[in-house]
Amino acid sequence: MKLSIYSISLKNISRNSLRTVIVILSAIFITFIISFTLISSSLIQGAIKNMNEKLGADLIVIPEGSETETNEFLFLNELRTFYMSKNIYEKLKNYEEIDKITYQIWLVTLPSLCCGVADIEVIAIDPETDFIIKPFLEKKLELLEGTAYAGYEAWLSVLGGVIDTAVLYQKEFKIIDKLEKTGTGLDYALYIGVDDFRKIAEENPYIEAKPDQISVIFIKLKEDVDENKVIEKIKNEFPNVEVLRKSDLGENLKKIISSISSSLLIVALIIFPLSLLVILNLTFITINERKKEIGILKALGANNSSIIKILFIENFFMVLPSILIGFSLALILSLFLIHSYLKAYLPILSITHLLETLIISSLSIMIIIIVATIISIRKIFKTETLTLLKEKE
Repeated sequence: MKLSIYSISLKNISRNSLRTVIVILSAIFITFIISFTLISSSLIQGAIKNMNEKLGADLIVIPEGSETETNEFLFLNELRTFYMSKNIYEKLKNYEEIDKITYQIWLVTLPSLCCGVADIEVIAIDPETDFIIKPFLEKKLELLEGTAYAGYEAWLSVLGGVIDTAVLYQKEFKIIDKLEKTGTGLDYALYIGVDDFRKIAEENPYIEAKPDQISVIFIKLKEDVDENKVIEKIKNEFPNVEVLRKSDLGENLKKIISSISSSLLIVALIIFPLSLLVILNLTFITINERKKEIGILKALGANNSSIIKILFIENFFMVLPSILIGFSLALILSLFLIHSYLKAYLPILSITHLLETLIISSLSIMIIIIVATIISIRKIFKTETLTLLKEKE
Protein backbone atom coordinates (compact mmCIF):
# COMPACT_ATOMS: atom_id res chain seq x y z
CA MET A 1 0.00 0.00 0.00
CA LYS A 2 2.89 2.34 0.84
CA LEU A 3 4.45 1.72 -2.56
CA SER A 4 1.18 2.47 -4.35
CA ILE A 5 0.70 5.69 -2.37
CA TYR A 6 4.19 6.91 -3.31
CA SER A 7 3.65 5.88 -6.94
CA ILE A 8 0.35 7.75 -7.15
CA SER A 9 1.91 10.83 -5.55
CA LEU A 10 4.87 10.92 -7.93
CA LYS A 11 2.65 10.42 -10.99
CA ASN A 12 0.40 13.28 -9.92
CA ILE A 13 3.42 15.56 -9.52
CA SER A 14 4.78 14.80 -12.98
CA ARG A 15 1.32 14.98 -14.56
CA ASN A 16 0.93 18.70 -13.82
CA SER A 17 4.43 20.12 -14.31
CA LEU A 18 3.34 23.78 -14.49
CA ARG A 19 1.56 23.60 -11.14
CA THR A 20 4.57 21.81 -9.64
CA VAL A 21 7.00 24.49 -10.86
CA ILE A 22 4.85 27.37 -9.53
CA VAL A 23 4.45 25.74 -6.12
CA ILE A 24 8.18 25.02 -5.94
CA LEU A 25 9.10 28.62 -6.83
CA SER A 26 6.65 30.01 -4.27
CA ALA A 27 7.98 27.69 -1.59
CA ILE A 28 11.57 28.62 -2.47
CA PHE A 29 10.80 32.31 -1.98
CA ILE A 30 9.05 31.79 1.36
CA THR A 31 11.90 29.60 2.62
CA PHE A 32 14.46 32.13 1.41
CA ILE A 33 12.84 35.09 3.21
CA ILE A 34 12.51 33.22 6.51
CA SER A 35 16.03 31.74 6.34
CA PHE A 36 17.72 34.95 5.24
CA THR A 37 16.16 36.94 8.09
CA LEU A 38 17.25 34.40 10.71
CA ILE A 39 20.74 33.78 9.32
CA SER A 40 21.69 37.43 8.68
CA SER A 41 20.46 38.40 12.14
CA SER A 42 22.61 35.67 13.70
CA LEU A 43 25.67 36.79 11.73
CA ILE A 44 25.32 40.40 12.85
CA GLN A 45 24.93 39.43 16.49
CA GLY A 46 27.92 37.12 16.14
CA ALA A 47 30.06 39.90 14.67
CA ILE A 48 29.23 42.30 17.48
CA LYS A 49 29.76 39.64 20.15
CA ASN A 50 33.07 38.71 18.57
CA MET A 51 34.24 42.31 18.62
CA ASN A 52 33.22 42.80 22.24
CA GLU A 53 35.11 39.70 23.33
CA LYS A 54 38.24 40.46 21.33
CA LEU A 55 38.83 44.07 22.39
CA GLY A 56 39.12 43.32 26.09
CA ALA A 57 38.09 46.87 27.06
CA ASP A 58 34.98 47.93 28.94
CA LEU A 59 34.96 51.52 27.68
CA ILE A 60 36.31 53.28 24.60
CA VAL A 61 36.91 57.03 24.68
CA ILE A 62 36.98 58.81 21.31
CA PRO A 63 36.62 62.40 20.05
CA GLU A 64 33.06 63.69 19.85
CA GLY A 65 31.38 62.69 16.59
CA SER A 66 33.76 59.78 15.86
CA GLU A 67 31.49 56.86 16.74
CA THR A 68 30.69 56.08 13.11
CA GLU A 69 34.37 56.14 12.08
CA THR A 70 35.29 53.87 15.00
CA ASN A 71 32.71 51.29 13.99
CA GLU A 72 33.72 51.55 10.34
CA PHE A 73 37.31 50.68 11.15
CA LEU A 74 36.68 47.99 13.74
CA PHE A 75 33.90 46.27 11.79
CA LEU A 76 34.22 47.32 8.15
CA ASN A 77 37.99 47.78 7.82
CA GLU A 78 37.56 51.33 6.50
CA LEU A 79 40.63 53.54 6.95
CA ARG A 80 39.74 56.23 9.47
CA THR A 81 41.65 58.92 11.37
CA PHE A 82 40.55 61.32 14.12
CA TYR A 83 42.40 62.89 17.00
CA MET A 84 42.09 64.43 20.44
CA SER A 85 44.52 65.78 23.02
CA LYS A 86 46.68 63.26 24.88
CA ASN A 87 46.02 65.29 28.06
CA ILE A 88 42.69 63.47 28.28
CA TYR A 89 44.54 60.17 28.62
CA GLU A 90 46.96 61.61 31.17
CA LYS A 91 44.06 62.68 33.39
CA LEU A 92 42.01 59.54 32.91
CA LYS A 93 44.82 57.21 33.96
CA ASN A 94 44.59 58.69 37.45
CA TYR A 95 40.97 57.55 37.91
CA GLU A 96 40.88 55.08 40.77
CA GLU A 97 38.05 53.12 39.08
CA ILE A 98 40.32 52.13 36.20
CA ASP A 99 42.25 48.85 36.23
CA LYS A 100 43.99 49.18 32.86
CA ILE A 101 44.18 52.03 30.36
CA THR A 102 45.99 52.47 27.06
CA TYR A 103 45.70 54.53 23.91
CA GLN A 104 46.21 54.21 20.18
CA ILE A 105 46.92 56.67 17.36
CA TRP A 106 45.30 55.79 14.03
CA LEU A 107 47.24 56.82 10.93
CA VAL A 108 46.84 56.16 7.21
CA THR A 109 49.62 55.50 4.71
CA LEU A 110 49.55 57.22 1.34
CA PRO A 111 51.23 55.94 -1.88
CA SER A 112 52.73 59.33 -2.70
CA LEU A 113 54.16 59.83 0.78
CA CYS A 114 55.17 56.35 1.92
CA CYS A 115 57.65 54.42 -0.16
CA GLY A 116 56.37 50.98 0.64
CA VAL A 117 53.04 50.12 2.13
CA ALA A 118 49.99 51.97 0.80
CA ASP A 119 46.33 52.12 1.73
CA ILE A 120 46.61 50.53 5.14
CA GLU A 121 45.90 51.63 8.70
CA VAL A 122 49.01 52.24 10.77
CA ILE A 123 48.36 52.23 14.50
CA ALA A 124 50.80 53.62 17.03
CA ILE A 125 50.57 51.88 20.41
CA ASP A 126 52.22 52.33 23.77
CA PRO A 127 54.07 49.03 24.41
CA GLU A 128 54.21 49.68 28.16
CA THR A 129 50.45 50.06 28.71
CA ASP A 130 48.94 48.13 25.78
CA PHE A 131 46.52 45.34 26.66
CA ILE A 132 44.60 45.32 23.38
CA ILE A 133 47.26 44.04 20.94
CA LYS A 134 49.64 42.04 23.14
CA PRO A 135 47.22 39.17 23.88
CA PHE A 136 47.12 38.33 20.15
CA LEU A 137 50.87 38.38 19.43
CA GLU A 138 52.22 35.01 18.33
CA LYS A 139 55.79 35.39 19.61
CA LYS A 140 55.16 38.00 22.36
CA LEU A 141 58.21 40.00 21.22
CA GLU A 142 58.82 43.47 22.60
CA LEU A 143 58.09 46.41 20.28
CA LEU A 144 61.33 48.40 20.04
CA GLU A 145 62.30 51.42 17.98
CA GLY A 146 62.27 50.68 14.25
CA THR A 147 60.18 47.52 14.66
CA ALA A 148 56.53 46.82 13.98
CA TYR A 149 53.80 44.24 14.42
CA ALA A 150 51.56 43.14 11.57
CA GLY A 151 47.88 42.27 11.83
CA TYR A 152 46.96 38.84 10.48
CA GLU A 153 45.38 40.08 7.25
CA ALA A 154 47.95 42.86 6.76
CA TRP A 155 50.68 40.24 6.95
CA LEU A 156 49.01 38.11 4.29
CA SER A 157 47.53 40.66 1.88
CA VAL A 158 50.01 43.55 2.11
CA LEU A 159 53.25 41.82 3.02
CA GLY A 160 52.49 38.59 1.21
CA GLY A 161 53.20 36.48 4.27
CA VAL A 162 56.95 36.56 3.62
CA ILE A 163 58.17 40.19 3.68
CA ASP A 164 59.69 41.08 7.04
CA THR A 165 60.14 44.81 6.47
CA ALA A 166 57.81 47.68 5.60
CA VAL A 167 58.60 51.27 4.64
CA LEU A 168 56.25 53.59 6.49
CA TYR A 169 56.50 57.35 6.08
CA GLN A 170 59.93 57.00 4.44
CA LYS A 171 61.23 54.95 7.36
CA GLU A 172 61.97 51.24 7.30
CA PHE A 173 60.40 49.06 9.99
CA LYS A 174 61.28 45.45 10.70
CA ILE A 175 58.23 43.23 11.20
CA ILE A 176 59.13 41.23 14.31
CA ASP A 177 55.76 39.69 15.20
CA LYS A 178 52.28 39.26 13.83
CA LEU A 179 48.85 39.01 15.44
CA GLU A 180 46.73 35.93 15.57
CA LYS A 181 43.48 36.30 13.67
CA THR A 182 41.09 38.45 15.72
CA GLY A 183 38.23 38.73 13.23
CA THR A 184 38.23 42.53 13.67
CA GLY A 185 39.66 45.57 11.91
CA LEU A 186 42.80 45.07 14.01
CA ASP A 187 43.77 42.30 11.57
CA TYR A 188 44.26 44.85 8.78
CA ALA A 189 46.73 47.21 10.47
CA LEU A 190 50.44 47.59 11.07
CA TYR A 191 51.55 48.58 14.58
CA ILE A 192 54.45 50.83 15.54
CA GLY A 193 55.53 52.28 18.86
CA VAL A 194 54.48 55.75 20.00
CA ASP A 195 58.11 56.89 20.12
CA ASP A 196 58.48 56.12 16.42
CA PHE A 197 55.22 57.93 15.77
CA ARG A 198 56.41 61.09 17.52
CA LYS A 199 59.59 61.18 15.44
CA ILE A 200 57.62 60.62 12.23
CA ALA A 201 55.10 63.32 13.16
CA GLU A 202 57.87 65.82 13.92
CA GLU A 203 59.75 65.10 10.68
CA ASN A 204 56.74 64.89 8.33
CA PRO A 205 54.47 67.97 8.29
CA TYR A 206 52.00 66.24 5.95
CA ILE A 207 50.90 63.85 8.71
CA GLU A 208 47.65 65.09 10.19
CA ALA A 209 48.28 63.81 13.72
CA LYS A 210 50.44 65.93 16.01
CA PRO A 211 52.92 64.44 18.51
CA ASP A 212 50.64 65.38 21.41
CA GLN A 213 47.49 63.86 19.91
CA ILE A 214 45.91 60.40 20.18
CA SER A 215 42.88 58.72 18.59
CA VAL A 216 41.36 56.18 20.96
CA ILE A 217 41.57 55.38 24.66
CA PHE A 218 40.75 51.85 25.84
CA ILE A 219 39.71 51.37 29.46
CA LYS A 220 39.38 48.22 31.55
CA LEU A 221 37.48 48.93 34.77
CA LYS A 222 38.07 47.33 38.13
CA GLU A 223 35.59 44.72 39.30
CA ASP A 224 32.34 45.91 40.84
CA VAL A 225 32.79 49.43 39.45
CA ASP A 226 29.60 51.11 38.24
CA GLU A 227 30.17 51.61 34.52
CA ASN A 228 27.49 54.28 34.22
CA LYS A 229 29.02 56.41 36.97
CA VAL A 230 32.44 56.28 35.32
CA ILE A 231 30.94 57.30 31.96
CA GLU A 232 29.12 60.20 33.60
CA LYS A 233 32.30 61.26 35.37
CA ILE A 234 34.32 61.23 32.14
CA LYS A 235 31.68 63.18 30.21
CA ASN A 236 31.42 65.81 32.93
CA GLU A 237 35.18 66.37 32.90
CA PHE A 238 35.61 66.06 29.12
CA PRO A 239 32.47 67.28 27.33
CA ASN A 240 34.09 66.99 23.88
CA VAL A 241 34.55 63.23 23.93
CA GLU A 242 32.27 60.24 23.47
CA VAL A 243 32.41 57.18 25.70
CA LEU A 244 31.35 53.89 24.14
CA ARG A 245 30.47 50.77 26.07
CA LYS A 246 31.30 47.41 24.54
CA SER A 247 27.60 46.98 23.91
CA ASP A 248 27.54 50.26 21.96
CA LEU A 249 29.86 48.89 19.31
CA GLY A 250 28.08 47.78 16.20
CA GLU A 251 25.12 50.15 16.43
CA ASN A 252 26.06 51.76 13.13
CA LEU A 253 26.57 48.32 11.67
CA LYS A 254 23.08 47.34 12.75
CA LYS A 255 21.73 50.40 10.94
CA ILE A 256 23.53 49.45 7.72
CA ILE A 257 22.25 45.90 7.79
CA SER A 258 18.81 47.11 8.86
CA SER A 259 18.62 49.24 5.73
CA ILE A 260 19.35 46.15 3.63
CA SER A 261 16.82 44.13 5.58
CA SER A 262 14.24 46.90 5.20
CA SER A 263 14.63 46.82 1.43
CA LEU A 264 14.19 43.07 1.42
CA LEU A 265 11.27 43.40 3.80
CA ILE A 266 9.44 45.72 1.41
CA VAL A 267 9.88 43.17 -1.36
CA ALA A 268 8.85 40.39 1.00
CA LEU A 269 5.70 42.23 2.11
CA ILE A 270 4.65 42.45 -1.52
CA ILE A 271 5.64 38.99 -2.74
CA PHE A 272 5.32 36.90 0.44
CA PRO A 273 1.50 37.18 0.68
CA LEU A 274 1.25 36.53 -3.05
CA SER A 275 3.33 33.38 -2.66
CA LEU A 276 1.04 32.20 0.13
CA LEU A 277 -2.04 32.88 -1.99
CA VAL A 278 -0.49 31.07 -4.94
CA ILE A 279 0.16 27.96 -2.86
CA LEU A 280 -3.30 28.07 -1.26
CA ASN A 281 -5.10 28.64 -4.57
CA LEU A 282 -3.10 26.06 -6.50
CA THR A 283 -3.71 23.48 -3.78
CA PHE A 284 -7.44 24.27 -3.75
CA ILE A 285 -7.75 24.23 -7.56
CA THR A 286 -5.71 21.04 -7.91
CA ILE A 287 -7.75 19.12 -5.35
CA ASN A 288 -11.03 20.32 -6.83
CA GLU A 289 -9.89 19.21 -10.28
CA ARG A 290 -9.23 15.75 -8.89
CA LYS A 291 -12.66 15.10 -7.40
CA LYS A 292 -13.28 12.16 -9.71
CA GLU A 293 -9.84 10.69 -8.93
CA ILE A 294 -10.58 10.98 -5.21
CA GLY A 295 -13.98 9.37 -5.78
CA ILE A 296 -12.32 6.41 -7.56
CA LEU A 297 -9.86 5.97 -4.69
CA LYS A 298 -12.73 6.00 -2.21
CA ALA A 299 -14.67 3.50 -4.32
CA LEU A 300 -11.63 1.20 -4.30
CA GLY A 301 -11.63 1.26 -0.53
CA ALA A 302 -9.23 4.10 0.29
CA ASN A 303 -10.24 5.91 3.44
CA ASN A 304 -9.91 9.63 4.06
CA SER A 305 -6.60 9.31 5.91
CA SER A 306 -5.02 7.44 2.97
CA ILE A 307 -6.18 10.12 0.52
CA ILE A 308 -4.81 12.88 2.77
CA LYS A 309 -1.58 10.93 3.02
CA ILE A 310 -1.29 10.83 -0.78
CA LEU A 311 -1.82 14.59 -1.01
CA PHE A 312 0.68 15.27 1.78
CA ILE A 313 3.31 13.06 0.16
CA GLU A 314 2.82 14.88 -3.14
CA ASN A 315 3.33 18.24 -1.46
CA PHE A 316 6.29 16.92 0.53
CA PHE A 317 8.08 15.81 -2.63
CA MET A 318 7.43 19.24 -4.16
CA VAL A 319 8.45 21.41 -1.19
CA LEU A 320 11.47 19.38 -0.05
CA PRO A 321 13.72 20.58 -2.90
CA SER A 322 12.17 24.05 -2.49
CA ILE A 323 13.19 24.18 1.16
CA LEU A 324 16.74 23.05 0.42
CA ILE A 325 17.15 25.48 -2.49
CA GLY A 326 15.62 28.43 -0.61
CA PHE A 327 17.71 27.72 2.49
CA SER A 328 20.92 27.38 0.45
CA LEU A 329 20.28 30.64 -1.41
CA ALA A 330 19.58 32.45 1.88
CA LEU A 331 22.78 31.09 3.43
CA ILE A 332 24.94 32.05 0.44
CA LEU A 333 23.44 35.55 0.12
CA SER A 334 23.69 36.19 3.88
CA LEU A 335 27.34 35.21 3.96
CA PHE A 336 28.09 37.25 0.84
CA LEU A 337 26.32 40.42 2.00
CA ILE A 338 27.53 40.29 5.60
CA HIS A 339 31.09 39.51 4.57
CA SER A 340 30.98 42.31 1.98
CA TYR A 341 30.12 44.78 4.73
CA LEU A 342 32.04 43.10 7.52
CA LYS A 343 35.35 42.83 5.67
CA ALA A 344 37.14 42.37 8.97
CA TYR A 345 34.87 39.63 10.19
CA LEU A 346 34.63 36.06 8.97
CA PRO A 347 31.03 35.06 9.58
CA ILE A 348 30.70 31.90 11.61
CA LEU A 349 27.43 30.07 12.13
CA SER A 350 26.91 27.16 14.45
CA ILE A 351 25.51 23.95 13.04
CA THR A 352 22.82 24.13 15.72
CA HIS A 353 21.60 27.54 14.52
CA LEU A 354 21.61 26.41 10.89
CA LEU A 355 19.55 23.34 11.80
CA GLU A 356 17.13 25.50 13.81
CA THR A 357 16.73 27.85 10.84
CA LEU A 358 16.17 24.93 8.48
CA ILE A 359 13.58 23.40 10.82
CA ILE A 360 11.71 26.71 11.25
CA SER A 361 11.66 27.28 7.47
CA SER A 362 10.54 23.70 6.81
CA LEU A 363 7.79 23.82 9.42
CA SER A 364 6.53 27.15 8.06
CA ILE A 365 6.19 25.74 4.55
CA MET A 366 4.68 22.46 5.72
CA ILE A 367 2.11 24.24 7.90
CA ILE A 368 1.07 26.34 4.89
CA ILE A 369 0.72 23.21 2.77
CA ILE A 370 -1.15 21.28 5.46
CA VAL A 371 -3.61 24.12 6.10
CA ALA A 372 -4.19 24.56 2.35
CA THR A 373 -4.78 20.84 1.88
CA ILE A 374 -7.15 20.49 4.84
CA ILE A 375 -9.19 23.54 3.81
CA SER A 376 -9.46 22.25 0.25
CA ILE A 377 -10.27 18.62 1.05
CA ARG A 378 -12.89 19.16 3.77
CA LYS A 379 -15.74 19.92 1.36
CA ILE A 380 -14.83 17.00 -0.91
CA PHE A 381 -14.88 14.52 1.97
CA LYS A 382 -18.43 15.60 2.77
CA THR A 383 -19.50 14.78 -0.80
CA GLU A 384 -20.93 11.33 -1.60
CA THR A 385 -18.59 8.99 -3.47
CA LEU A 386 -21.14 8.52 -6.29
CA THR A 387 -21.32 12.30 -6.79
CA LEU A 388 -17.56 12.49 -7.00
CA LEU A 389 -17.45 9.72 -9.62
CA LYS A 390 -19.83 11.72 -11.81
CA GLU A 391 -17.43 14.68 -11.88
CA LYS A 392 -16.02 15.44 -15.32
CA GLU A 393 -12.29 15.16 -15.93
